[in-house]
Amino acid sequence: MKYQSCLLVRRLMRKAIVIPVICGPAKRIFYPAVSVYVRHASSSKPIPLPRSATLLQQDQSATVVLLGTVHFSKQSVEDVTEIVKVLNPNAILVELCRQRVSLLELDDKKFLEDAKNFDAKKLKEAVKGQNFVSGMLHAMLLKTYADIAKELGVAPGGEFRRAYHEMKRIPGCKLFLGDRPIQITIARAFQSLSVYELGQVLYHLTTSNPKPLEYVILPT
Repeated sequence: MKYQSCLLVRRLMRKAIVIPVICGPAKRIFYPAVSVYVRHASSSKPIPLPRSATLLQQDQSATVVLLGTVHFSKQSVEDVTEIVKVLNPNAILVELCRQRVSLLELDDKKFLEDAKNFDAKKLKEAVKGQNFVSGMLHAMLLKTYADIAKELGVAPGGEFRRAYHEMKRIPGCKLFLGDRPIQITIARAFQSLSVYELGQVLYHLTTSNPKPLEYVILPT
């Protein structure tokens, strides 16, 4: 969780749940995190949280919880629900930019159907208007999503959609977007890749059954 996000939440609301995600062109894409912020009086009772959650702060000013999630995990979706029920927030901050906000209302069935029929034509349409570098890495992200969705039968971003729907069920609860534009993330990812890693990206885009990409450390 970015500290600035927590400060923003503290200024804007009494209780909040913060759900950031780290995006990248390789395996880092599958390791988002969920940070929970609640501002209320401290309680001596321990907060029942999922095993993947860490309590970062609990005092009279705030309670902050960090939840590690997996982008295609059904368990991560249930973990979000569990935390929302325990904390009953009045705001949720998801680490999504405006370009990816459509994930919140993604139709899982339609996405899985489209993933099965994802081809070069659809890939070209998805990255239309972008420069070569951004288009190439954005295309790789889309193809990776489609490949994994086909294999696991799960659409990406389920934890975000669950948080969004939980938010709508809580009277007065608000949703905030809190991530940098995806184009910046993609540009930084490109700058961190070696010639060999760029070759892997191209190979991944031009083969129907590519070998797994090597792990890539991305700038934050």
